[in-house]
Amino acid sequence: MKLTELARLGETLELKVGRIVTKTTLRDILGDKLFIVDQPEYRLRQLIIAQDERVKLSVFRNNGVFTLNAAVEETFTRDGVPQCLLRVMGEIEREQRRYFFRLPVRLSIMVRPRGREFTKTAMGYPAETINLSERGVCFSCREKLVRGKRISVQMELDDMGFMVLPAEVLRCEPLIKKEGAYVIGAQFTELTGVETAYIRKFIMKRQMKRPERSEP
Repeated sequence: MKLTELARLGETLELKVGRIVTKTTLRDILGDKLFIVDQPEYRLRQLIIAQDERVKLSVFRNNGVFTLNAAVEETFTRDGVPQCLLRVMGEIEREQRRYFFRLPVRLSIMVRPRGREFTKTAMGYPAETINLSERGVCFSCREKLVRGKRISVQMELDDMGFMVLPAEVLRCEPLIKKEGAYVIGAQFTELTGVETAYIRKFIMKRQMKRPERSEP
């Protein structure tokens, strides 16, 4: 399979370099082996990728996750946008679609547009989770958040303390049972390995908990 058969220009791709997972945008395809993406950001900063560094890109489809390995040929700026020229290394591979268990859980969280720090005086949107997975979170909120909006989600995961997780809104629909509220699905972005491990640990602990039996 060729990259032109799989991805479209302007499409968002998942990019992994080392232990960092973030997002980038496909800008150009130059033949069978070369393609250009935007230089990705991590924690609202430009992620510096060295020449010849290996990266892994993933494209999510209904029939699986397609991945390819690439090496950085060069980095440059075009029309004021930092970009990377990548060379495909090997063949595009199809993986079985990854499944992430969605834990039904009610947690009080705070949501804020990216770029605004979490402080006592900064404005945020109170929300409540509906379910949580390693990949994202679904929550109810009275603030309408458009698809593609980048947000930060603050939540407390039991004894693991508060976490502020970067995410991107995937969908926003009216909550039928509550007028003026919305159900919002968001995908986590730029998570570290430690953050992913904390979420996984929290989900596993909640799964192992059994409801207490009531006394007769």
